[in-house]
Amino acid sequence: MTENIYKGIKETMQISPNTITQCEPCRYLPKNLADAINHYISHHGYKLLHVGSDSGPDNSGNILSDVIALLGK
Repeated sequence: MTENIYKGIKETMQISPNTITQCEPCRYLPKNLADAINHYISHHGYKLLHVGSDSGPDNSGNILSDVIALLGK
């Protein structure tokens, strides 16, 4: 039987290469998306729930696409 990784998740966060900022709890600044994911998992107890893509228009109406990661705890 597979474990339900979503059970007990009360808080989620979405990060992408374009939204990486300083970690609010500890002020660490990740170098890239992989570093950010690893940081939140190892230092703040998050679980990686999903990795995928997202797209939408920019201010000029051009469609942008990016990788996103959804983490939760």
